[in-house]
Amino acid sequence: MTESPAALLTIAGAILVGAMSPGPSFIMIVRTAVVSSRLSALSAAAGMGVGCMIFSVIALAGLHSLLELVPWLYAVLKTAGGVYLLWLGCGMLFRTGDSLDLSLGGENAHRPGRAFLTGMATQLSNPNT
Repeated sequence: MTESPAALLTIAGAILVGAMSPGPSFIMIVRTAVVSSRLSALSAAAGMGVGCMIFSVIALAGLHSLLELVPWLYAVLKTAGGVYLLWLGCGMLFRTGDSLDLSLGGENAHRPGRAFLTGMATQLSNPNT
């Protein structure tokens, strides 16, 4: 029983470090703010909020219940998520010599509407979400 507080503090510390580390959403917003206007960065942040809202609606609609009823679908989603994380990790490991490209794509990339869609797509494709 005396080990429970130590285990709880260890888990809380790990969660705290994970919460403080920047993820793809933070990096995308910062990149947008650096290479574009404040309005585009705010639009990208609004897109992140809409993406989060989409996940909330999916959760409220009963995705958890569906995955409980169809276990093979849950296994497929977990496997696909694992493969995606491996692909991201290998990409980060083997592209260490490349220079960082801060551009967002083309001429239209700096428009607030495009930033909104990029923010929403980043949130929806974020495996942490």
